[in-house]
Amino acid sequence: GAETGLLKNYIVLVEGGVCVVETSLRWPALASDEFLTCLKRGCPKAVVVLGFYGVFLGRTALPWFLEGWPAYLVRAVEINLRDNWRVWVEWPLETLRLESIPG
Repeated sequence: GAETGLLKNYIVLVEGGVCVVETSLRWPALASDEFLTCLKRGCPKAVVVLGFYGVFLGRTALPWFLEGWPAYLVRAVEINLRDNWRVWVEWPLETLRLESIPG
């Protein structure tokens, strides 16, 4: 959906660089009501997209009070996915250098 495309564009922008906090915090504000509803219901596709957002946050120069948040977010995404969906968060885990939790 639109959320994935927008997030991919953001990740491409910061590939190999660091993004500013204002840009990283803009994506959740632009998420559609449909996406947020799906996320609240725990739809696996929406949860996976949230994991990719964790990578974006990990490439951001976050203030001290948000340090560790990207890893926490990606780990929470992994925990909340069934085993057959966890393959979709391998890249966020690898990118943030987190080990996968055995299913």
